[in-house]
Amino acid sequence: MPLFGKNITVGLEVAGQVLRAVQIEHRQDRPRLLALETQDLPTSSPGVLTAEGPVWKVVKFGRRGGHVVVNVPGSGAFIRKIRVEASEMSCLRDWVMWEAKQYLPAPLEEYFIDFQKLRPGEESGLWEILLVAARRDAVSKRARLFQTVNLKPAIMDVDPLALQNAFEANYPSAVDFPVALVNLERDLVTIVATWGGVPEGVSNMAVAPEPEKLCEQIHNCVDGLLQRIGRDGGKWERFDKILLSGGGPHLKDVANFLSSDGKQKVELADPFRELTILPALRDKLDQSYLVSEFMLATGLALRKT
Repeated sequence: MPLFGKNITVGLEVAGQVLRAVQIEHRQDRPRLLALETQDLPTSSPGVLTAEGPVWKVVKFGRRGGHVVVNVPGSGAFIRKIRVEASEMSCLRDWVMWEAKQYLPAPLEEYFIDFQKLRPGEESGLWEILLVAARRDAVSKRARLFQTVNLKPAIMDVDPLALQNAFEANYPSAVDFPVALVNLERDLVTIVATWGGVPEGVSNMAVAPEPEKLCEQIHNCVDGLLQRIGRDGGKWERFDKILLSGGGPHLKDVANFLSSDGKQKVELADPFRELTILPALRDKLDQSYLVSEFMLATGLALRKT
């Protein structure tokens, strides 16, 4: 099997002023981690990329016959599970657009909209549909950013779905339980409520400067998601666990604060726990990185075209 073939994907994440790249080989048994790097973007030229540095070495090798998947910030995305009567499935797209119009804060023409059938409700007679919308301006802005380095991504994925993808691949035994995925970056927190392999609710918020205030915000946001899901027909009283990821400066402090009251199990996410890792790369991970910061980039790299 060639090293640089169609089975190679690079997940390239832009998180504020940070770039992260994860290169994965898709194998029949389990995915294999080939490379990962992170670097800061120069503060002197925000919103501008130059194809230099360790991240771009990963991207360069991954593009040799493979493909690159990049992220669209969670703040520019909308995800919601909706229910459609089985009798209306023949005109599903019309129903999805009608539902989207009820929930989206801006006109439909300002979004890229997609949807996926999940499962039929045998007792209720309703189909569950996952509705995903991304702001056109956010997608276009991200595309223009990569045009400056002559990079045309194969896929542009929204942050919540990338987090969901990494979670499913690495925590298969937890998929059937309600879990909160909390991705903390320097300027944005993305929270995904997931259960049964489906993102049931998504929320985003700005990062408070103090860990105590940030934890209070996360608690309130998690409680808000539980209440909203309950109104939509869910039966959650609490999450089975909270998985923390990202490169935010207070990540470990937040983990300690959130778990200090003993009411909620809190873990730092491991995006490589179910992946095969080369021995030399394992040594590098143990010595140089807090692996939870690569959760989102790994979810991007696990996507296949």
